[in-house]
Amino acid sequence: MSLTEVGPGQVELVVRGPGALATSVRLFDWSRADEYETVFAVQAVADGVRARLENVTVTVWDDMSEFFDGLTRDFRGWERVRATASV
Repeated sequence: MSLTEVGPGQVELVVRGPGALATSVRLFDWSRADEYETVFAVQAVADGVRARLENVTVTVWDDMSEFFDGLTRDFRGWERVRATASV
């Protein structure tokens, strides 16, 4: 796991598995809507697969374990392109 400052006040959190072609999850483009809400992007990369969520919103009342459990559930592999529609 690494926390890197990519610009003034901008950080990225990257979690990598072992090995040269390791699976990774990157949280970046952080912004605070207010004192209770944070918005960021998530990118997951594995053997030939790249998945990205642009606007993940969490609040101080959210249970982040549900968010990470969802990433784990959804990142077990699939065929073809998988995308969500913007609302």
